[in-house]
Amino acid sequence: MLHAQVPLPRKTAPGAVIEAIDGALADTGLPRGPVAFHIHHDVPRVLERITLAQPLLAPFWQGDRITDAGAPAPLPPHADLVAALADIAAGISRRFQVQLFFVHFGTVDWGPPWMPTLDAAPAALPLAAELRVPAALARPGLAYRNGWWVSGRQQALSAMLVGVPLARDAAMPPVPPVALAVLNRVAKVSARRFQVQALPTAPPAAASPVAASERNATQLRRALRSVRVAALERMAARVASGALPHDLRAPAAGAEAPAGLDRKGALLKALRPAGWAHHGPGGGPGLLAFWRATDPHTRLTVEVDFGTWSRRMAVTLRCQGASWQVALPVQFHDGGFHPTTAAALAQGAENLAAALDDLCARFVPELEAVFGPSPAWTAAPSSGG
Repeated sequence: MLHAQVPLPRKTAPGAVIEAIDGALADTGLPRGPVAFHIHHDVPRVLERITLAQPLLAPFWQGDRITDAGAPAPLPPHADLVAALADIAAGISRRFQVQLFFVHFGTVDWGPPWMPTLDAAPAALPLAAELRVPAALARPGLAYRNGWWVSGRQQALSAMLVGVPLARDAAMPPVPPVALAVLNRVAKVSARRFQVQALPTAPPAAASPVAASERNATQLRRALRSVRVAALERMAARVASGALPHDLRAPAAGAEAPAGLDRKGALLKALRPAGWAHHGPGGGPGLLAFWRATDPHTRLTVEVDFGTWSRRMAVTLRCQGASWQVALPVQFHDGGFHPTTAAALAQGAENLAAALDDLCARFVPELEAVFGPSPAWTAAPSSGG
């Protein structure tokens, strides 16, 4: 599976996005399924205001949401439904203070080797959790999401392409040019934006000695828990003992980072020698992502958060194989560090690089011993773009 999440500028007009994506898909002439939608708010009068503005959505009001998922009513004609959704989107967030507005533009038949449907429901669960929508709405195709987040309202496009099962040595097929063309009607998107994600229903790539002896799911979780705990304890001990290059502390009260602080440049300078490459803005404002691959074809992604949740620099390491994914918080300071100067940022980047070097030398190989090696396409970046 290839998945791309594309943050949109704050000033993007939501109603125009709905119309642009639907129009672009219509221009392709490709077969596609019906539009799906999910509008959520805890306060009933907000949803009532929406149904009064667009009565054709009233039959889909179910508790704290307006959604076609599980609704008994048939969908309105396509053009009428899109016009209604575009009108509601245009009213966010002044007329309609919704907590979440999500539209899926229908499963699209991009042609071989991409599949227009996703038969295995469990495969949609990780993506549904990421998008914060019901699993029924996490399906192949293009989607638009507008919702409240920690740093304010965020808008994003999401694209999911599900391919036929690949052989171990096969190359990941390129992103369909027509899909990129549709996305680029709204935002500048290249094929490099897409990340490979293995479906949970995929068969194990190969049996390692550990995996073969621990077929029981409980034993496998126990082995993974042991590896995680050891990694967390080692990171804490390295920080406490001064094994990292710098003793990083919290900034003075009231200190703020200047607007021109080059976070990406400082991180790249420290991480590039170990093979890390920049991989987009992560999941939204304040986030940066970097990736590299290991010889057994494990894809490693580092997500650096400069304070969207709290006033500290936080990092997560995500390790992904053919049928597994493990996330681990990376500890490289005492807990309160937040860079407010170029010098502090450089020191934080150097500490992070040292912590990642140790994890890649110890923690990642132990994970690969538990789960076994993966096909080459698991760790490869998407081609094209």
